[in-house]
Amino acid sequence: ICPKCFKVYPSRPVVLCKSLYGNSLIAQAAVMHFVHGMTVGKILDILGENVGFGGIMDCFHRLGKIAEGARSFLIKDYRQSLVKHADETGWRTDGHSGYAWIFCTPKTTIFEFRDTRSSRVARDILGNKELPGVLVVDRYGGYNQMPVQLQYCYAHLLREVEKLEAEFKDDKSVIDFVSRFAPLLTSAMKLRGFEISDEEFLKQASQVKEQIETLV
Repeated sequence: ICPKCFKVYPSRPVVLCKSLYGNSLIAQAAVMHFVHGMTVGKILDILGENVGFGGIMDCFHRLGKIAEGARSFLIKDYRQSLVKHADETGWRTDGHSGYAWIFCTPKTTIFEFRDTRSSRVARDILGNKELPGVLVVDRYGGYNQMPVQLQYCYAHLLREVEKLEAEFKDDKSVIDFVSRFAPLLTSAMKLRGFEISDEEFLKQASQVKEQIETLV
C-alpha cells in the first residue's frame, strides 16, 4: 500500500519454486524441528499423512542452502556490536563428541557446532582485526588472544567467590572478603535493570567499580 496515494500494488509472494508444500507449512515444520527440537517423525504425525518424510527433508535442505549466505552478514553484524558474548559447551552430534559455540549480541545470535574447543573457532568468528567494544566471556583461555577487550562475566566471578567461601569456611579473612565482595558483584549485575538515565547509570557504575577495585 502506497503511503501517499494509498493505492494497492499486488505482487506474487516469494516462495520455494516447485515445492510440494507452502511457505507456512515449511516454516512451521522448520521451527518445530530446528527451534523446538522435535523429531521429524513427530512433526509428520502432527502435520498429517499428506506430508511425507522425503518432501519435508528436501525443504529443509533447500532452506539450508538459502540460509548459507546469511552467515557472513551475521558475523559482520556481531563484530561491530559494542557488547559481544561468547561461550561454548560440550555437545554430541550423531554420537560423536564435540562442542556447541554461541556468539551473541542483543540482536544477533550465531551457533557453531564443531568437534573442537580450539580458539580457532572463536578466531573464525571474531577475525584478526581490532574490534570495537568488549567481549564478555567466562575466563576460558581460548578467548585471550582475540582482537577485542575482554570483560569477565560477573555471574561466573560470583560463583567462584561463593566456592571460596565453601572451600575456606573456617578462614575468617576469606569469609569477610566474600561477605563484602559478593554483594558488590550482585549490585553491578543488577544495575542494568534499573530505569535510570545514562548519566546516572555511569555514575553508579563508576562507584561500584571503585568499590570493587578497592576491596580487591
